Amino acid sequence: MNHLLILSYHFCPSAAVAVQRLLGFTRHLPDLGWDCAVVAAPGFPWESRDEASLNRLHPTTVVRHVPYSTSRLTLPARKFAPYLCWLPAAARASRRQIQGRRPDVLLTSGPPHWIHLLGLSLQRRFGIPWVADFRDPWIATDWTHTHWGLSRWFQGTLERRLMRRANALIANTPNVAAALRAAFPAAASRIVSITNGYDPEDFGQPLPVDPPAPDQPISILHPGQIYAGRDPRPLLQAVADLHQADHAGDRFHLRFLGHRPDHHDALDLAAEIRRLGLEQVVAWEPPVPHTQAVASIRRAEILLLLDSPGRRLGVPAKLFEFLAAGRPILALTETGSDTHQILASSQTVFRQAPPCDLPAIRLALQELAQLARRARAKPLPDLPRIDQSPYTRANTARQLAQLLDTLRRHRPAVC
Repeated sequence: MNHLLILSYHFCPSAAVAVQRLLGFTRHLPDLGWDCAVVAAPGFPWESRDEASLNRLHPTTVVRHVPYSTSRLTLPARKFAPYLCWLPAAARASRRQIQGRRPDVLLTSGPPHWIHLLGLSLQRRFGIPWVADFRDPWIATDWTHTHWGLSRWFQGTLERRLMRRANALIANTPNVAAALRAAFPAAASRIVSITNGYDPEDFGQPLPVDPPAPDQPISILHPGQIYAGRDPRPLLQAVADLHQADHAGDRFHLRFLGHRPDHHDALDLAAEIRRLGLEQVVAWEPPVPHTQAVASIRRAEILLLLDSPGRRLGVPAKLFEFLAAGRPILALTETGSDTHQILASSQTVFRQAPPCDLPAIRLALQELAQLARRARAKPLPDLPRIDQSPYTRANTARQLAQLLDTLRRHRPAVC
């Protein structure tokens, strides 16, 4: 067996969405000749945990948890660099892991992209081939402009160095890979695309679902945190507009599963809901284990996918589980974006509207409401077998194994 060492801020039992990609790799890579060890935090104080995710680990996977310090001595570092301050302890644990069993390949997965500093350091010290996995773009392909000034300069410098040194770089969509090749032509031959995915066994057995009564509001579900500039306020306004028009067939019930607005929420969604009079329409629910979230996804009449305004590169990870569930999707994403293209190439029922285009959102809601009412009387047709989709975790792990095999055999030189 070959040996892969994965370094990440997020892994089981953290409930962060990033866990699912890496968990999928570690579950399927052993069947492809690669045992895995993981160095990661068990979770961060501000994040939820999913203890049940530990039951999904492959028996051969070794996990070395590096706790996040909450002592008074580290308070200044945590305030100004909350993720950077974890790296020294992670570096020590990584060195011990390498000395105990030298891996054939290292893989760092971000964001937070500070983790790639660890890949740079360990590659230089031990001469082990290194793969940098980009679950989201960083500086050169950043659409949010959340990095400014000195921070942007420093992170941009680190990104350029990473592009020179990493033996391979993974983007999570073909368009992100193309953008990285354009930004870093010297690294173009080392950049590949491996998407996120889903496990078919999570969606294989049919769920008993009692069809809602014809006069019940149509359920819309958004699972997961709201971040990266994603903004549900135009959707809330569209729902309020349709309710005020008093169309009995256009009444909705929105569930936000895993995100609860509070006084720290920059969007102040609770205030917006009160302003629009939607207190009885919108429900905010705490995070649940991944298996329960998947069950809710499979039961929803409409699945809500929020993308960041202006974002065309990258795809919310939940999209692939939405595709596996086969439920109608309301995708608030830019026209022609990666998300839009993947939906358009699928056989899933969906409606797309730009995230801030209120008339388009209203129209998409009305069309999906009509489909949902029809589905209550006559279920939607079955989708093709989901175990044959290119987005299964087994298939994405197979792509990664092929890359790892190449690195192990040839150990390509870097600039």
